[in-house]
Amino acid sequence: MSAPTLVQLRILLAIVDEGSLTDAAAALDVAQSTVSHALAQLENHLGERLVKRGRAGARPTALGERVAQHARVMLRLNAALLEEANRARGALQGTLRVASFRSVATHVLPDMIAAFRQRHPAVRVELQSLEGEERGIERAILEGRADVGILTPPAHDRLDVQEFATDDWVAIFPSGGAPMAEQASWPDLLALPFLLCNETGAPTVRDYWHRHEQTFQHVAQVEDDSVILSMVAHEFGVSILPRLAAEPLPGGVQIRQLPEPLKRKIAVVALPALSHTPLVKAFVQTLIDPVVLRSCQAVSGGLLQVGVQT
Repeated sequence: MSAPTLVQLRILLAIVDEGSLTDAAAALDVAQSTVSHALAQLENHLGERLVKRGRAGARPTALGERVAQHARVMLRLNAALLEEANRARGALQGTLRVASFRSVATHVLPDMIAAFRQRHPAVRVELQSLEGEERGIERAILEGRADVGILTPPAHDRLDVQEFATDDWVAIFPSGGAPMAEQASWPDLLALPFLLCNETGAPTVRDYWHRHEQTFQHVAQVEDDSVILSMVAHEFGVSILPRLAAEPLPGGVQIRQLPEPLKRKIAVVALPALSHTPLVKAFVQTLIDPVVLRSCQAVSGGLLQVGVQT
């Protein structure tokens, strides 16, 4: 049995991504018969159906989804061969896809990407901002839709994880009322309803309260950290967010230190198979470079903390 070709794998991914053979053909700028023929050949190679066709279009079978994940990695490794050749000629070229949560994508990654582009100007960087999608970032890496991800550990055990920075969790209060001390007390946090942000570390916050033997009072769960900030500004309650996630700080809100310190670790992750490919390796080396980290720390006004602290 002959092995699947890269063309067949690209066509399978186009069908999965576009949702129909017609749209896949349009995306690849080929005839629909070419798509149908390549899919049939691939299914014959593997001896199983990979795509179900119906009135609503085409969708992958369970096996098709798994094959698509492997196909993305195989195509990325194929691109790495070209990257190696380019590096041998003295320059990295290609496209690097980075997935990150919004606060780091907004306040940290632009300067890191600028430093990376200064070192490797021929590399194109695509940034996917997925705030509230920690597991979505993992899926993007595992499914081959991103080459490298920025998230808060722990991560999936199939990923290589390297922690490189932290920021502080802080208490968010309405700015009205009596002046407060720089560090909030537990009674301060218990005096108003608590707003729990689902998208930004809800399990971490719950664990923090329980670890210090405190009980949530009148908890309301909200999906988006920007909504949390707006609700606090309108005096609906108080919350706890990572400092970077609270920026830019809106009017009507004040920040205080927590009664007990809490750090958010920030890590870079990639599939082991891709960790040592030229583009991923070069990006990670830039990301963890002490000079680059100190520069990003300065630009963020000290909100990003270099190195991993407990």
